Amino acid sequence: MIGWLSGKLLYLSEPLVGLNVDGVGYEIECATNSFAEMPKIGNFIDLYVHLQSRDDGQYLFGFLERSERDCFRMLIKINGVGPKLAISILSGISIKELKDSVENENWQNLTRLSGVGRKTAERLIIELRGWASLNILTDLKKQDSHNMRLDAEKALIGLGYRADEAKKAVTLANNDNTKSLEELIRKTLAIMSQAKS
Repeated sequence: MIGWLSGKLLYLSEPLVGLNVDGVGYEIECATNSFAEMPKIGNFIDLYVHLQSRDDGQYLFGFLERSERDCFRMLIKINGVGPKLAISILSGISIKELKDSVENENWQNLTRLSGVGRKTAERLIIELRGWASLNILTDLKKQDSHNMRLDAEKALIGLGYRADEAKKAVTLANNDNTKSLEELIRKTLAIMSQAKS
């Protein structure tokens, strides 16, 4: 099974993302929140993906965060929730809010999502109960770190650095001791200066 793809962003046509991976073009459907965080066309991105095979073809669903893909996979296991509805749910609610709604049995909050009626909302709560103990939800610290890394890469690209060199330097600079975006950018610029000297 395809677990992730890394390549050059070819085009954006919500909800579809075109990705060039070593000369092979992939068309991937993304949730709204992932789509909104996409970099500019021509940049390189990593996407966690889920491949869905049906009688009429194969479909790829993509996510910037692994936790979102894991959540998607849990949702499509629920009776009556297919990939389209799962993407719709993830487009309308954060994983943390979904978790809170499940733990508090707040079906009313879930019915505001497109395609989710009361019965579906109640089924989601029943099926997803005990989620936290499965340790599948986002580690918020890791997610914050990931988002900070992406912001640092964007900042460096804005300063004129190539996307590939920015990504490599940020990866080298990022560690658990980095507390802020500004600190990460300073570390990355220092690494890039040493590489050129």
